[in-house]
Amino acid sequence: MLVTALSVCGIAASAQDYSVEATAGVNFSSYDYSILTMNGTGFRVGAICEMPIPQIEGLYGNAGVLFSLKNAKYSSILDLVGSFSINPYFLDIPIHVGYKYGLLDGKLSVFGEFGPYIGIGLFGQTKSSEYDDDTNITVTEKVPVFKKGEDGGGMNRVQLGLGIKVGVIGLERYKLSFGWDWNLLNAAPDEGTGIKTKHNCGYLAVSYLF
Repeated sequence: MLVTALSVCGIAASAQDYSVEATAGVNFSSYDYSILTMNGTGFRVGAICEMPIPQIEGLYGNAGVLFSLKNAKYSSILDLVGSFSINPYFLDIPIHVGYKYGLLDGKLSVFGEFGPYIGIGLFGQTKSSEYDDDTNITVTEKVPVFKKGEDGGGMNRVQLGLGIKVGVIGLERYKLSFGWDWNLLNAAPDEGTGIKTKHNCGYLAVSYLF
């Protein structure tokens, strides 16, 4: 998928009618582990190359490379008893097909797109804190989030899923979009219990088209 994304960007760069989108936004991550749900707010920044599909007016394809933080936190009784948080950083590669429709003589357009994505884990930590009643001390432990075993967070380094995005484009340059990515893989396998961790991520982004 990385090769495909770079190929699309290369084809777009050599085509006469293409656009490069610089984008930045806010992530809203959700991790569901059995009856426990963790949520968090992170970020995403990167670039997306887009090129039209000439057979159908308004149809296009794009591919992007995004650096993102998909963090989350769980707290018990406002951190007084204990808390657990993760801050994994990813390189996300979405490949979408979309359709845009122009309004107001091209001054405004609406669009929607859909396609797969792959997330490659780069680095990050898990942080757990627990209050010890005997010593009246909060013990904090930090471990690498993508490392397996007892001294690691156990999160899978690779995520694979499907994404959808909708939004508006103003003056052919300014884009506001909302999207949602569904990870189809087990985000953090628990080998002892077999319980799966579901990870979904929404985002709100603004972009400028070159």
